[in-house]
Amino acid sequence: MLRVVLLLCSVLLAGPALAAIDIPCHPAEDAAVTIDGLLPDWRDVKGVTLDEPAQVIVGRENWRGVKDLSVTVTCLRSDANLYLAFDVTDNYLVRMREAKPGEDHIQIHFADGDNVQKLVIYPSDMKGVPRKVTGHTRMAKSAEVAEALQPRGYSVEVRIPLQAIPGYSARAVAWRGAIAVADCDSKVHGKTEKIMSTADGLARAAQLGRFTFGETVDALGHFLKQMGLTPRDVKFDRAVEMGGDPGLERVVLAGAYVAVMGEEYHYVKLNVKSVSDISDFQVLNLTGDGKHSIVVKTIERAGGGARQVLHVFKLVGAGIQRPFAMEIAKQQGPNKLVSRVSYVRHKRKTDIVVEAGRPEGWNAQNYREAPADDVVPILLPWGDKTKARFRFTGDEYEEIK
Repeated sequence: MLRVVLLLCSVLLAGPALAAIDIPCHPAEDAAVTIDGLLPDWRDVKGVTLDEPAQVIVGRENWRGVKDLSVTVTCLRSDANLYLAFDVTDNYLVRMREAKPGEDHIQIHFADGDNVQKLVIYPSDMKGVPRKVTGHTRMAKSAEVAEALQPRGYSVEVRIPLQAIPGYSARAVAWRGAIAVADCDSKVHGKTEKIMSTADGLARAAQLGRFTFGETVDALGHFLKQMGLTPRDVKFDRAVEMGGDPGLERVVLAGAYVAVMGEEYHYVKLNVKSVSDISDFQVLNLTGDGKHSIVVKTIERAGGGARQVLHVFKLVGAGIQRPFAMEIAKQQGPNKLVSRVSYVRHKRKTDIVVEAGRPEGWNAQNYREAPADDVVPILLPWGDKTKARFRFTGDEYEEIK
């Protein structure tokens, strides 16, 4: 998952805790954005402004108000690039050729899992001191940066190719992140005297806010477009706890696709020839820990016959996995076997109970079907076991004897 943070260089004093602030990123076409350091093109883009004492996370006692240091950050995202614009109010821009850590600078941090990578931008003073961009090698080499002096400070525009960002995923509908601006008011001392940020915890991904695309890029709409579907194809859409990102995930059945949407979306395609072969789609708290599972029945057709399979899907790590699947019906010509499926509470858990049903056409003498080897095979009415009960813990299950 994507994170962005501006890290401090020379830290004088830790500041107070700050609730992380989300930054909305709006859709854009690359041809519409010019990286020149100027801000007129960003005038109508909604951003986030830091201009309050609580947002000074380092050197709060040195902050003398919005004219001393404040910043508005705005964000755009195209299919290929992430764009950021910083409008920094700073009554004294301190930059030297050495680009020491304590000078005025902007840092952008992206988190890849628990690791955090950074892009550090020391803007030019437009008087002979050149810009310096350091940090993560791939980002630093591929980022396009421009700056300009403003009446009350300076501005910086940044374009970063999405493919250069550590942890980038095309499925992301939000990236954890934050921004910060470091300010030095003395070339003699050359130390960071104050830092403003959208988050207080700049080193750990869990403390960051998010770059959100939900306000302008609907996650479901984006998914449907990617899969070549329309809103009419959506047959199930519900917010439940799936055990992924903090908060609820959105579970969607659209066409033959099952999707779980959080800060990223994950999906699987059901093995069906028609969406009419999908039935009884639901989310159940099988494990009893509040992390729901997706339960669905599908009909698979081949060789003039068909079988119905009961699936259990869970969000595990960075994707959707299927820890359990069982045949619950088979048909070949006029012959048919259909099991009965029920869901039975056991304390906080929900068990799946399957019982062999009454056969049609088949019997112990004429049944020649080989047992399934890719899923739990169907229960046979004439078999030694005609009933099975399955209990789930985490992403595993056991059969209760």
